Amino acid sequence: MDFMNEEFVRHTLQSYFHHHGQVRTQMEPYEQFMNHMLPHIIQENSVLTIVSPTQRQKHVISFGHVTVFKPNIKEADGQVRPIFPSEARSRGLTYMAPVVVDVKHEIWKEGKKRRQGEPVYDTHDERMYCEVPLMHIPVMVRSKFCNLYADPDNVHECPMDQGGYFIINGSEKTVQAQEKLRTNYPFVFKAKGLSRHQYVCEVRSLHEKKMRSTSTINVFITGAKGVSLADIQVLAPFVQLEIPLVAIFIMLGFRSPDAIMKCVFPNDVDPTLADTLRPMLDNPICQMSADEIVQWIGREGTKEPTTDKRARYVDHIFRNEFLPHLGMDMSEETLLKKALFLGFIVRRLLRVYHEMEPPNDRDHYANKRLDTVGSLIAVLFRQLFRNFLRTFKLCIFKSIEMGKYTNVVDAINSKRMTSALRYHFATGNWSISKSHNANGVVQILNRMSHVAARSQIMRLNTPINRDGKCAAPRQLHWTHWGLNCPSETPEGQSCGLVKNLALLAHIRVGCSAYPITRILLLLSEMTPFSLAAPGYGRVPVLINGDIIGHCADGAALAAKLRRMRQHQDLPVDTSIVERFGSIFVYTDGGCSIRPVFVRARLHLVPGILAGMPWRRANLWPRLVAEGVVEFLDKEEEEERCVATHVRDLQKSDEYTHLEIHPSAILGLCTSLIPFPERNQAPRNMYQASMGKQAIGIPMTNYRERTDLYNHILYYAQRPMVQTWTENIMNTTELPTGQEVVVAICCYSGYNQEDSVLVNRAAIERGLFRSMLYRTYKDDEKGKGTDSETFSTIDTETCLKVRKANYSKIDASDGIVRVGEYVYPNDALVGKVMTTSELGQDGKQHAEGRDRSLLLKNNEHGMVDRVLLSPTMEGMRSVRIRTRTVRTPKVGDKFSSRHGQKGTIGRILDPTDMPFNEDGIVPDIIVNPNAIPSRMTIGQLTECILGKVCVFKGMYGDGTAFRNTSVEHMFDLLHALGHERHGNERLINGMTGRMMHATVFMGPTYYQKLRHMVADKIHSRARGPVQILTRQPMEGRARGGGLRFGEMERDAIIAHGTSHVLRDRLFEQSDKFECMVCRKCGIFARSVGDEGGYCKSCNTRDVAKVGIPYAFKLMCQELMAMNVAPRLMVRRQ
Repeated sequence: MDFMNEEFVRHTLQSYFHHHGQVRTQMEPYEQFMNHMLPHIIQENSVLTIVSPTQRQKHVISFGHVTVFKPNIKEADGQVRPIFPSEARSRGLTYMAPVVVDVKHEIWKEGKKRRQGEPVYDTHDERMYCEVPLMHIPVMVRSKFCNLYADPDNVHECPMDQGGYFIINGSEKTVQAQEKLRTNYPFVFKAKGLSRHQYVCEVRSLHEKKMRSTSTINVFITGAKGVSLADIQVLAPFVQLEIPLVAIFIMLGFRSPDAIMKCVFPNDVDPTLADTLRPMLDNPICQMSADEIVQWIGREGTKEPTTDKRARYVDHIFRNEFLPHLGMDMSEETLLKKALFLGFIVRRLLRVYHEMEPPNDRDHYANKRLDTVGSLIAVLFRQLFRNFLRTFKLCIFKSIEMGKYTNVVDAINSKRMTSALRYHFATGNWSISKSHNANGVVQILNRMSHVAARSQIMRLNTPINRDGKCAAPRQLHWTHWGLNCPSETPEGQSCGLVKNLALLAHIRVGCSAYPITRILLLLSEMTPFSLAAPGYGRVPVLINGDIIGHCADGAALAAKLRRMRQHQDLPVDTSIVERFGSIFVYTDGGCSIRPVFVRARLHLVPGILAGMPWRRANLWPRLVAEGVVEFLDKEEEEERCVATHVRDLQKSDEYTHLEIHPSAILGLCTSLIPFPERNQAPRNMYQASMGKQAIGIPMTNYRERTDLYNHILYYAQRPMVQTWTENIMNTTELPTGQEVVVAICCYSGYNQEDSVLVNRAAIERGLFRSMLYRTYKDDEKGKGTDSETFSTIDTETCLKVRKANYSKIDASDGIVRVGEYVYPNDALVGKVMTTSELGQDGKQHAEGRDRSLLLKNNEHGMVDRVLLSPTMEGMRSVRIRTRTVRTPKVGDKFSSRHGQKGTIGRILDPTDMPFNEDGIVPDIIVNPNAIPSRMTIGQLTECILGKVCVFKGMYGDGTAFRNTSVEHMFDLLHALGHERHGNERLINGMTGRMMHATVFMGPTYYQKLRHMVADKIHSRARGPVQILTRQPMEGRARGGGLRFGEMERDAIIAHGTSHVLRDRLFEQSDKFECMVCRKCGIFARSVGDEGGYCKSCNTRDVAKVGIPYAFKLMCQELMAMNVAPRLMVRRQ
């Protein structure tokens, strides 16, 4: 298999991302929602019938064809024009597209005739309204519904940005996929806690065509094995009663024990299981009829008061909520399906009870599904649309009852759902129910770097409580292989609950089971399911949990279905599993799958390559079309044997598939680390986190953007040692660091404990120099009373003028001039709020109040850009961007790509730095103690390979799991005339003597992180205090003080320095002087220079005391509670 070399694999990966893009997991579900789910939800509730008794009319309103236009905007002057993402960002707008629908309104008037007591409507009037505005819906950037789809090379957009996010009120937002248990599948778990149940089988049933919440049934088995008789009971949805199993079968039409046993054991009867089940079927409830069982369930398990209501309620539950994925009717075929599926549940439960099978693992990824952006928006939109229909129907009914002319277009308020969608996207609260709080679904896109933004788009979340002590959901499961990155997860509470997709992981969009059912039923091996042919003694075939037929030879049919999938007669992402004596076919959305090579079809690769020598971009579609690549989910992968390397295929014939490349198990951030397999695992985790905090070039259009913060590295460089991912994903076009010469040695004592020494000359040449952009925004508001307009501030006529510098704003428009250097309390925008107040003459007088925008504390910079734009109300909006140059300072944080983070301990002059025989001075000196305990051998390997690449003038390859030989690197370095292990003799710059030990030195890629001293340094003398307690404010942004807490107090007491304690906690905090009566000890009144006066004692014998204001406040609050604290004052 010489053709299966690294070049072929690299071309395969390049073709995959060229064909599918890098945001496939966001783009495909969203387009599925817009194309299919959105019209389906509207059509699902499309007909409204309103009967008016007073007007003797019946109105039928139906929604027809749904159309989604490209995003546009309606200006204040009424002009409607297209809008692009760049304009939405700069003006703080929401990037939305209008949704219109055709509405048909039929009006039937009641005639004089009646049929069986019901009115007959004989006069008919029909009205058609085309393209009625229904709402505006947020549009994903660069999707097929975005204006950039027809203009991908828009000059205002970054060509590296592949979209996959939304723009809400000018902010970029991304929707995180949410993990959940799969539906329509029986899970058997050990019962929790001190329950009388031994095991519980849980089925979350969901109808394929109904966008509704899942209906969960629980089947319990009680009785300890070998101690008492087992019993099985069923807990149906919305019924607070555990129902015996035999009662459920009777309601499904199966009364005799033999018929029930046939449902549980349709093929071979297991004697052990049958002996356990038979006593359960001998239940007194068998003597009751189905109607009596319904009444018993309604009486004991519901709150319905009457017999009829109980019967209707229980009938509704068993029709619509009991295993609805098998059908929502009471036909005999549907009841048979439900009985067979219930039998399958019981059989699984009994096998686990008898320890023939293990219970299901909740954390197994075959048991998980993901709610992607498409399904999340679908559920939210369905709730909002149903609420809209209720309000709309009520509005139409009231209008008809009042006898008004009914125009349905006037009753459709398109702003209602538009504002609701905007609210949910802006806040991340993904539920309209107050009882159910689903926060954090939508997050602000991290634009610190290009990698950070792309990584966040590929993130998933497990929605469980972060405070829980259960470790199992957080641990790395073996089924995460190839689907989730093993290293990229945050530290702290969210560790293991927030994960990232692996590079080649794909989330199945899903498709309807109906066309696949049609295809399968045409096969000669298949017999359709029916009452006449229920399939006893044969292998059942299920699609998404629904029984569609049966066959004689399950293995042969499964093999044939897989061949059909390879030839694309079935969707390539269909899952085909043979287990539990059945064949399961899955097409549901949200399943995590991944591509692998099929060993049996690898012989076709040479022919494919020969037919397309220059068009390697189309390699991936050809491999899929020829069946060389197929997608597997974890349930199907358990039946297969996947080799990691090509050489493994030569060792054994048991392998059926081959990994595309072992490095594809990693996520984006981890796959950018060179030689990650040579590092300790936590170090890769740290780098996966810190790689998102690295300062670089986040996008090419940063000059046109007005983000709140933007940090740009001056001289960002491509790394010398790269990985395949960097070249395939083009992350080298937007780098996040610089290549520096690093020496690993102790020097001057200032690089201890993860601090590093930096060469001052390198900093002066521009090493890690960056530009910080900050944006301030302000809007004019309203007209007339309480209006706010931009203008200069007249200190004589304007009220409540703030203590600020107004000299730098332009007199013509009240906005700061470009090129001005601004400091704290400099006015950026002069704004006056005009209020109207009633004067003494009884007339309204207009007054102006200062509402100017000032520069924040601790900030300064040059005004770089001023952007003026109109608001939706026709007023002016301004965005002012300042820029500040940041050079490395002592305390700034840096990191290599291997989790070796450290802060600058000292910046040394170049004359004090060590140098080698060629005069090369290291840029950074790292302490050698950072290496042994952390075992970041990958950094040493990168340094060696980088040194070889510098002298050979080429880039190195540090892709994971390539088995690169370090000895070969040593030989190359030695052949170039250097010490083979990368060590060098250095001369001490301070003493001029040669250092005794050789020093490991070479080029390493380093990153400047966002944590800088300039953003965190804080101190103050006097400043703002809290109004209530008069103690200093808290927080750097508000000019607050530094907290002197209990432990600091204890340290001062231990030193016996009581005056320091008094100064900190009293003099410099909330010192307050007041008068206290010497006689009664209660606060007295201060009377100017005469001292004080106690009204209670009618005396002037008072003392002036100093107390903390918080203590004075507490005393007064106690007095308000009728508790009088008295201060005993002693004369000095």
